[in-house]
Parts: sequence; C-alpha cells; structure tokens
Amino acid sequence: MGCVQDTITIRPTVPKAELQKVSGGNLNKWINGLIERAVGERTAGWSEFMDQPRRCFKSQADEVRKASR
Repeated sequence: MGCVQDTITIRPTVPKAELQKVSGGNLNKWINGLIERAVGERTAGWSEFMDQPRRCFKSQADEVRKASR
C-alpha cells in the first residue's frame, strides 16, 4: 500500500493466543482491518499524493539569481 506507518502498543484483555486464532494467523493485518473499519475509509495515501503531477512555476529567487550573473 505504501502508507506511512506508525507503531502503537495495545494491551488487549483477551489472551494473545485467542486473538491469533480469531485473526487467522495474521494478527497485525486483522487489527489494522478493525482500526480501518472503525475510523472509516481513508482518502488518498501519501504514495498517491506524491505521484500527482507537480505544478511548475518560476520563483522570484531564480529571477534575482539570473539577474545578478
């Protein structure tokens, strides 16, 4: 997915073995799915933002630099 990742620590009240059994073996993916459902669908991630075409514009500093040469 290419998203920025933060690490958080949780202290579940249910034993880890039981959570792994319910998650199907991939506990991180399962917990991330729960969080995403609770928070709601996110809009564009950083990778989509960075892939957008960039605007080209002349900077006033560039013009001053060229004039001083």
